Amino acid sequence: MSEPYNGMPATGLGDISWLKSKHSNPSGNCVEVACLPGGEIAVRNSRFPGGPVLLYTPAEVAAFLAGAKDGEFDGMVAGLLGGTAGGLVDGVAELSDHENRGDRRVNAIAPGGPN
Repeated sequence: MSEPYNGMPATGLGDISWLKSKHSNPSGNCVEVACLPGGEIAVRNSRFPGGPVLLYTPAEVAAFLAGAKDGEFDGMVAGLLGGTAGGLVDGVAELSDHENRGDRRVNAIAPGGPN
């Protein structure tokens, strides 16, 4: 395995074990993660298993997972999970609360939004 870097082909990482969520799409359209020998965490798109990977530190992944568990990204997929994304207004998405976690407002950037 060569020294890992962001954007490298997943095939260049050698023989590693990729993991995906049990909540993944049955068609195999998922995000997959792998722990690398140097401690980095690689992320790839299962639709393109040989495609580019992104590398993160364990602290970066822990911060992302904490935000996901707290519902910070629910606005990105609310329509897919049975909620409503509402309209993006000034970078804020109004969400339904289908899991009864209390009212939420999630900051979001609409496609073509601020650069």
